[in-house]
This record gives sequence, C-alpha cells and structure tokens, in this order.
Amino acid sequence: MLFLVGLFFWGVGHPFLALCGENRPLEILTFSYPPYMEEDGTGLLPRMIREGAGDSLPEVVFQVYPRKRVLQMFHSEGKGDLLFLGESRYFPELEGSILAEAILKAKMVMVYRRAAFPDFRASGLEDFKGYRIATSLGSNFSELFRAVGMVVEESRMENNLRKLKAGRVDFWHTVDITALEMMEKEFQGVDKGFAVWEHKPLLVIELVSRKEGPAAVFLETFGRAFREFRAKDGDLRILEDFYGKGRVPAEVRIP
Repeated sequence: MLFLVGLFFWGVGHPFLALCGENRPLEILTFSYPPYMEEDGTGLLPRMIREGAGDSLPEVVFQVYPRKRVLQMFHSEGKGDLLFLGESRYFPELEGSILAEAILKAKMVMVYRRAAFPDFRASGLEDFKGYRIATSLGSNFSELFRAVGMVVEESRMENNLRKLKAGRVDFWHTVDITALEMMEKEFQGVDKGFAVWEHKPLLVIELVSRKEGPAAVFLETFGRAFREFRAKDGDLRILEDFYGKGRVPAEVRIP
C-alpha cells in the first residue's frame, strides 16, 4: 500500500527545488515500522526530519511501500530522492553509490514469554539455534538468523506479538520501542509476562541519498542542521515522547 504524505512547505524558492529545476517536493522512500514510521507517514523519523532540518527542509513527501519494494525502487529503478534505511552496511548492493546521514540507533531485542523460558540465558545468536523466530516482512535479519540455524517466520508486525503470546513462535525480533508500543496497543499496558534479550550491536538508522545530484546537496545541508539540533538535545526531546521522560537509553542517540 502506498501513502503520500506532505510534511513541510517552503515554496518554489527553496534551494533544493532550484537545483532540481523542477517545482516538485523532495521524495523520501520508506516503509512502515511503528513507531518510527507509521503507514500514514507520521512517526518518530518524520519528526526528526521535520524538527531537525530547520530551514533546510523543502516540501517533503514520504512514499511508504513494503520494505523490499522500497530498496528495489531506489537502487534498481532510480526512484525517490532519499531513502530511510536500517543501516547501509546490511545492503552491499548500495556500497559506493550512496551518502548516508545517521539519524539515531535502534535497540534490537528478542522478546520472549517468561513462562516459556524462565531461566533463559544467551551469549550470542548461536544460542538461538533451533528456536522459532518471528521477524517482520522483508527483515534484513532473516537470512542472518537462518544461517545460524533459527527457524524464521516472517509476517506483519502486528501478527508477531500475537504469535508470541499464543506460543506459535519462541521469540519475536524487533526494536525495543516497537515492542513497547505494540504491547500498549494490544494489552493496554506493557504485559509483565514478557522479557527481552538485547541483540547487539545497535542498528543505525540512516537517511540515504545517491552520491550525486540535488538530493546529495540537500543531505549535506540537512546533516549540518541536524548535528546542531542534536547538540541542543532536540533529538532527546523527541525520543522522550516515545520512551518516556528520563527513560531514553543513551546508546540510541548519535554522538
């Protein structure tokens, strides 16, 4: 499903539009991953872009597609100006052809039921061999998990928590605040019957452009503005709206 969402407007005189030679918005390709990106184009990442860019932001349209389709559109079909990506190092086909600006880090976790594994301990992914793991559709971790012997089931995120609760899978691989948000929606509060194992290292969420062209110029300008925004704790204020005041893990912020 495709959603087009205009976020901010600076008019036809914006430098990005002048570089393009066109009167059109900046197109950012992305996929739904609540609360980072909702299907309607709202969420944590759009707020980071909107509030962190200041005057460097032209009119923006987020194009929300399925995850695998987004990468194909950007890399193979040359569509979109920018791309939200869960760390470019996981996509070797993009190596050498992109510029990337780190926005924040995602704390990946394996969520499990305490009753099923009351004394669970793991030192690394190899300890999950043979377990049933739920991942989101198109996850770039699925092949990694299969390679170490996990039984991977991909499905929509809202189904993964239900599968876990019903005992149809052993673990659900997701991001910490995604798990928190979905538990709040599903159970009207965080269900104490669940626990998490942290999957390190953290995943760097990046805003990516091709190496040349107007979008590359915009990304450089945005990067300067966004670093100033972080230096003033602007990113922390947004993150606290999702984690809670005083509860933001220090490691999810870009230094």
